[in-house]
Amino acid sequence: MSKHTTNEIWIHVTAGQGPDECALAVSKFIRHLQKKVKAAALAIDIADSVAGDKKVTLTSALIKISGHNAEQFLMPYMGTIKWVCESPYRPRYKRKNWFIGVERIAPVKNTEITIPPEDVTWKTMRASGPGGQHVNTTDSAVQATHAPSGLQVMASDARSQHANKKIALAKLEMILRTRQEEKTAQSKKSNRDQHHALERGNAVKTFTGKEFIER
Repeated sequence: MSKHTTNEIWIHVTAGQGPDECALAVSKFIRHLQKKVKAAALAIDIADSVAGDKKVTLTSALIKISGHNAEQFLMPYMGTIKWVCESPYRPRYKRKNWFIGVERIAPVKNTEITIPPEDVTWKTMRASGPGGQHVNTTDSAVQATHAPSGLQVMASDARSQHANKKIALAKLEMILRTRQEEKTAQSKKSNRDQHHALERGNAVKTFTGKEFIER
């Protein structure tokens, strides 16, 4: 009997309360992940991201990886990621080790979606494939806008508009839930504790240099 593998995984990548270098590590890690995902014939969807103070930096991101053996692919990256590099922002700074965290987020079940229907506006469009080619002749893709927060998400993976609306609602709920958890953690100062735990923990993966080379 073959081992069961999950074909869709949601992860949260965070710099915690780390400095700008950690936020840069988040951005670099995501770009690295995008290349690895492509090579593994998987799909990646960055559902949400929070920009850092410096250019091209991210303090956190909510990401979905889907495809055959997605869980097996991501397993080696779950936990603390260490980046060994001189600071690009502070010349001659002694510290060279920067830490980020990668954690799995539980999937949202349809029964857990609590967004009031009146808070969401919809826009339909024709789903597109590579190079902008239309993959069908119906307007099955949808864009959902959450009015209270201004969040917008798209869904086009499913063939029916009804199924894509469910996917879009699940994305919205996950983003809102993750942001609320981060806000609560910050109010309790637990994000700082989380980052200290990242520094103390054993890194599951180490990257080095400005090129962010995986060791």
